[in-house]
Amino acid sequence: MRRDISAATTDLEAHFATCSTLPLQAIWQRFGAPQNCLVAIADYLAEQEKTLLDILDCGAGERQPETFDVCDPRGYFQWFYHRHDESDQAENKSGGGHFHLFATPKFFADPLGVHHSHLIAIELDSYGDLGGFFVPNIWVTDEAPKPSELLKSACQKFDARQDSPSQLISIWLAALTRTFLGDIVNLLEQRDRFLSAMPRQARKAYFADPSISRICEWKLD
Repeated sequence: MRRDISAATTDLEAHFATCSTLPLQAIWQRFGAPQNCLVAIADYLAEQEKTLLDILDCGAGERQPETFDVCDPRGYFQWFYHRHDESDQAENKSGGGHFHLFATPKFFADPLGVHHSHLIAIELDSYGDLGGFFVPNIWVTDEAPKPSELLKSACQKFDARQDSPSQLISIWLAALTRTFLGDIVNLLEQRDRFLSAMPRQARKAYFADPSISRICEWKLD
């Protein structure tokens, strides 16, 4: 049965909650494009006088979900959101916490035992709006890093809605990675160029340096 999730609906949260298994392409078709979906979500939140921070309901030092990552039935993608302790001023400068998006070894057809690959971190500002993107250092994510061309494919297909605390948030993340794909890929390519110019031993030390939590970042003007 075809569900009505048109952009004209007055309760996007309720409609998205019924669409957890609906293919994303069907959702984009109802809005016209992922970018239009982002606009509809922004309009809905403004009408409801709510923000993404209100929906996430996550305090300093907490994560959402608390004990697991949101994933997808195929086992390809995962995400979680968290806010650092108030004492961590370097990571709290945006005031709104951030999402970490991952692709699993299964997506890349990697052998068992390989760690997940971090795609991008999405930062919120203190108003719950998009604040920017950043690439964390390897010690932060304990990941198996991939070159930007492989991560681009994963970002284009990112879709993790299973056991999500909010289907609206999960769909917002999927629409965001598609709408801002060029900016995300530019940031990942910047990381690749920076690291490739570094000698191997220096790179290994850099990856483990606890004083460097971010390799590069991009702020929304």
